[in-house]
Amino acid sequence: MTRKDYTKIAEIIKYLTDRDCESLTENNLLSMFVDMLHTDNPRFDDYKFIKACGFKFGGLEDRSRYVKIK
Repeated sequence: MTRKDYTKIAEIIKYLTDRDCESLTENNLLSMFVDMLHTDNPRFDDYKFIKACGFKFGGLEDRSRYVKIK
């Protein structure tokens, strides 16, 4: 990992700690990381990332919803 990676992760943590984390869900957190990584690299493969996190997409109509793989 590079300094840039650590900075991006710190930005997400700061964003979360500045807000009410009670409303935070796994989907929100994954969405934040996917958005950040995709913005950083347009060729970022969100499918592989979500799968590596132990989730899958919730459906074709809503790719922003993730479901935990059992």
